[in-house]
Amino acid sequence: MSYDFDKPVNRRDTHSMKWDVKEHELPMWVADMDFQTAPEIQAAIQERAAHGVFGYSVVPEEWYQAYMGWWERRHGFSMETLKSDYKYSKR
Repeated sequence: MSYDFDKPVNRRDTHSMKWDVKEHELPMWVADMDFQTAPEIQAAIQERAAHGVFGYSVVPEEWYQAYMGWWERRHGFSMETLKSDYKYSKR
């Protein structure tokens, strides 16, 4: 799927720390997304929000594997102990 990262999105008056500034001020001091979120991400958020329950959840094993795999593939960095670093999140 392709994405249009060049489509302008007006962020003024949306409580954006970056864009709620004076009219001719160019805010170069805040890193912010100036493009729309990918449709797949929007759909996933809408699906989760439709569930209507926003309590604490157990992080599934697949999340750890995906996260550690991304770091390994992208940066050659192994995180074998990641799960033990998040012991506080367990019941």
